[in-house]
Amino acid sequence: MAQELAGQVAIVTGGGGGFGRAIATRFAAEGASVTVTSRTKSQLDETVAQIESRGGEAAAIAGDATNRADVARVVQETQQRFGPVTVMINNAGVPGPFGPPLPPPPPSRHNIPARGWFITDGDQSISQSTH
Repeated sequence: MAQELAGQVAIVTGGGGGFGRAIATRFAAEGASVTVTSRTKSQLDETVAQIESRGGEAAAIAGDATNRADVARVVQETQQRFGPVTVMINNAGVPGPFGPPLPPPPPSRHNIPARGWFITDGDQSISQSTH
């Protein structure tokens, strides 16, 4: 397989399962170093184990995409381990590929993708690492 993402450093929110896990494993297969993040560490560890078993490089860092301090910590730890972040996938709070469509969630969960992106992109130190 071609290494289309060799040298790239990606953070995937919601990386513990569903679309996030699929994105993270594909990015790693394409050569990216990948940090997966969500609130559930055990699921993240499963994703990292899958990636590493296939020869990829990954890290699991638990955090809440709506919490500014968590977002900053995830970015900082990713940069320390892999270098500057070049790809950001905001997948937190997005329902996975299984089951029927869900009814609209309460506002706090519904706002995770938009608010998570705002927090990630709105912080100057984080913006500098992702642009």
